[in-house]
Amino acid sequence: MMHLDTALGSTWSDLVDRWDAQQSVYVEGRERGYGVMLSVLDSLLPGAITVLDLAAGPGSLSKRLLEHRANARSVAVDLDPVLQALGRNALGDMGGRLHWVKADLRDVGWTEQLQEYDVDAVLSSTATHWLKPAELANLYQSLAAVMRPGGVFLNFDGFPPRNAASRFSAVAKDIHGTRQERALANGAEAWQDWWDAVRALPSLSAEFEERDRVFAPARGRIFSGSDHKNGTSFEYHESSLFEAGFAEVDVIWQDLQKKIVMAVR
Repeated sequence: MMHLDTALGSTWSDLVDRWDAQQSVYVEGRERGYGVMLSVLDSLLPGAITVLDLAAGPGSLSKRLLEHRANARSVAVDLDPVLQALGRNALGDMGGRLHWVKADLRDVGWTEQLQEYDVDAVLSSTATHWLKPAELANLYQSLAAVMRPGGVFLNFDGFPPRNAASRFSAVAKDIHGTRQERALANGAEAWQDWWDAVRALPSLSAEFEERDRVFAPARGRIFSGSDHKNGTSFEYHESSLFEAGFAEVDVIWQDLQKKIVMAVR
C-alpha cells in the first residue's frame, strides 16, 4: 500500500468520503438510489452473488454492497488510475471479496480482463452518459455475454428529457440547480475543488501523470462537455438492451432526470 502524505490532514478513507459527499452535491438522491439498487438485488438474487461494478471509481457502490451483503463479491472495473488508487488504498480487498480491474469499457474485449465469467448482477452509477451510442450498444452486448440468465443490470444515471423544451425539462433543471446551489452555499465541496485537492497530494503524482495521458483530449475517446451533459436517451438504452438479449427493461426508480434502469437478462 502506498504512503499517503498527511500534510493535508487526509487519510485514504477521508478522501473517498469527500468524493462521496461532493458526488451527492450533483446527485442529491445518490444514497437513496443506492439503497434501491441493493433492495433490487435482495429481492431478485438473495443467494450468493458475484457483481460487476462498472466505472466503479473509488468503489463507493461496491463498499455499500459488500457491507450490506455478506454473501456478495464485487469486481470493481474502472479506467481512472487515480480513483482506483484511492479505492484500493481505502478499501483494500474487503476480506477477499473485492477485486479491482483496470479496463476501458469502450474497448472491444474488455471482459477478457475479468476473472469472473459467471456474473449474477452488474451495477453502474453515473457513468454510462460518457459513452457514445455505438460504444454503449457494444457494452450491453458484452454484458449480456458474461451475465447468467436471470441476472440483473442496474444503471443509475442521468437521462435527457424526451422534450428539452417541455415544462418538465424546465422544472427538473430548475429544481436540480436549486439543490446544487443550496448544497454549495452550505459549504459542500465542489467537484473541481475535490480534484484540485487530490492532485496536490505527492503520493498520487504518478497516478495523475497516467490519468492525464489516458484522458488526453487528443485521444478523441472522451465526450466533450456538451455531449457529456446531453447523454443518450432512455429509449436508446432500452432498445440497445433488448437487442443485446435482455428480456425485461424498465425504470425502477426516478428523481427528476436521474433514473435507475433495471434490465433482466
